[in-house]
Amino acid sequence: MSRQCPLCGKEKRESELFCSDCSRKIKNEYEIDVSVSPQENAVPVSLPAKLPENGTNAEFAAENPLMPPEKKNTGRKLKAAALVILICSTIAVSGFYVYKNIVLANNLERSDWDVAVKENTVDAYLSYIQKYPEGKHSDKALENLKTLKDSEAALWEQIRNTDNTSELQDFVRRYPQSAYNTLVRIRLDSLMWVAAVNTNTAQAYADYIVMSENAEFNGDYIINARQRFDMLRQDYPVNSEALNALRSTVDGFYIALSNVDYNRLNEYLAPVVSRFFGSGTASRETIIRKLLIAGAKTPAPTIKFTPDINALVYEKNVNGSFICNVPLSKRFVDTDSMAKDVSGYIAHIETDTAFAITQIYEDKPFVLAP
Repeated sequence: MSRQCPLCGKEKRESELFCSDCSRKIKNEYEIDVSVSPQENAVPVSLPAKLPENGTNAEFAAENPLMPPEKKNTGRKLKAAALVILICSTIAVSGFYVYKNIVLANNLERSDWDVAVKENTVDAYLSYIQKYPEGKHSDKALENLKTLKDSEAALWEQIRNTDNTSELQDFVRRYPQSAYNTLVRIRLDSLMWVAAVNTNTAQAYADYIVMSENAEFNGDYIINARQRFDMLRQDYPVNSEALNALRSTVDGFYIALSNVDYNRLNEYLAPVVSRFFGSGTASRETIIRKLLIAGAKTPAPTIKFTPDINALVYEKNVNGSFICNVPLSKRFVDTDSMAKDVSGYIAHIETDTAFAITQIYEDKPFVLAP
């Protein structure tokens, strides 16, 4: 039984219903002694063996003083009934208060703590602490929170210079609210863009665009990704004969260029080229002569061009000429015969109706690319 009086909230004996003050008040006002057990509170009453056949209730009451008048007895019964109702109501309200504010609250806190332990994240423990600052597990929550933050900082120091995108993605998944995530996303964005450029296919750029739109990283290169995706996707209906002719021209041109076989470029260049890499309009003969002069100064090949012929895409102009784009990589060899491979170039080539090159230039993978 509760140690608090249900009427006034004061402390009472465990064996009693009410405190001494409330028991005294009830006894004085209602003539009911609640400080003792119901058996002790019973009052023996002697009844007459036989009720009078004649006479009034008053006369009978006068002759039998232990039998109170009917009106007084009824009033006491009503008061006693009202008191019982009051007591029951008080106990019910007290019980509901105890259930709601103690039992139910404890159950909710225990449930929230179990959720925090199961998730075992900084955010989960912070949520528990904010909801239960004086909770049973608040100290443990703070301890676990500190452990996670220390682990988070140590892991970031370990991977801050990594080139492994999987490690960075795993960090974001493990610590979604980490203060380091801004730096993680910047590095992840850079690495994913470099990977897309090195692969240099329409699919690689499409993948970068999708991940950027899904907020896996910032998407700082999404404009370039969309531009390159448009360059390398085949929208025009493919004619196998035209495609094979274009592949033959592009492949032959870069083989001659890589081998410094400039005389053979006659087979692939149109009589007049409106743009030859960084130079303006010039005749085929002028272009070849300049290349021969430059090649005489460096007889050994210094650049090897490797176009991805199978990834060549094209469209046909209304005048019958062709525009095609092709992924390209280069190998640079320095004077010490040290080779450096650079991928991510996109060659833009236009040909006439006979598939001779009338224009050729490149998009570099990055601004300072050779």
